[in-house]
Amino acid sequence: MSQYQPGAPLSQPIPADAKNMAVVSHLSSLGAMLLTANTLSIIAPLIFWFIYKDKPGYGFTRESTRRAFNFNFNLWLINSASILLTIITLGLASILVPVVLLITGAMMLIFHILGAIAASRGEIYSYPLTFWELIK
Repeated sequence: MSQYQPGAPLSQPIPADAKNMAVVSHLSSLGAMLLTANTLSIIAPLIFWFIYKDKPGYGFTRESTRRAFNFNFNLWLINSASILLTIITLGLASILVPVVLLITGAMMLIFHILGAIAASRGEIYSYPLTFWELIK
């Protein structure tokens, strides 16, 4: 179990650089979301996770990016399922896709900003709707 749990006291102070990289990793998903219309928002936190997963002193960044990636991955699955449903129903469910993309986009915007604010305070943000964790 990671020492970085929401609401748990930290055993050591978090370096300022680790906090900054955690903030940037939360916000990088928003940039990727805006540039690619939600499709590649999972890539940005995954890149941060690969960079910081083995660096000593960056456990806070690693945990923050892991949570951001898993949240984005779950929303990506929801978006993909709505598109697949449209294909399976031969377009009958096409009214759902814009609604789902709008809702998941708004969720990304709100929850990544909340995650960045929490990271700037040195807190781990627990994302909602993370029902499946690809990175543990």
